[in-house]
Amino acid sequence: MVSYQTYTTRDELPKSLEERLSSVKYFQGHYEMERDYLKVFTKVKKTNPFSVLVFYESPQKKMSLAKRKKLNPYIPEMMLSGIAQYVQFYFIPELREMRLGTYIGSGYRSTQSTYALALARLSERKDISTHILICDQQNAIRLVLSSPRLIVQPHEVVETVDKKIADRILRNTVKAYHLGSKGLIEGIYLVKP
Repeated sequence: MVSYQTYTTRDELPKSLEERLSSVKYFQGHYEMERDYLKVFTKVKKTNPFSVLVFYESPQKKMSLAKRKKLNPYIPEMMLSGIAQYVQFYFIPELREMRLGTYIGSGYRSTQSTYALALARLSERKDISTHILICDQQNAIRLVLSSPRLIVQPHEVVETVDKKIADRILRNTVKAYHLGSKGLIEGIYLVKP
């Protein structure tokens, strides 16, 4: 049975999440052109990855990256860039790797597809935590929710596999979408298996 829930609160980041994000500031990597999610699964199956899904509002005023970093001192720089309406970050601490999945550019779409699918497979064996954040109109990062389970933004998942295969792999994975218009986010909509 599928259930739906909308989250609208925006909280300060807890100290534990600030420390975790601060520890990954200097991880290497952006996107990975690997199109085979099973190869990614093999690479990460003995690690403990986690995910951060960030939705971006249109800022009220433009702010330099230096000012955004000062406002959000514990956040990795790539999270502050706001390159798209959403970016899903995949961190693999054991490999000191950070991967970015989103819809702009084939490399980022490929990463969103392969990492969402690979981690969905891995999440059948172990918990993969996900933190959902909003970069608000004032360029501040706010916490919407933290989950011990994997949550993915699924739009680009069919980039590297057939839709039937993607649906089968993601059948037990929570999916997240933002609700809103004109650059504002009214809430985060979760579809739970």
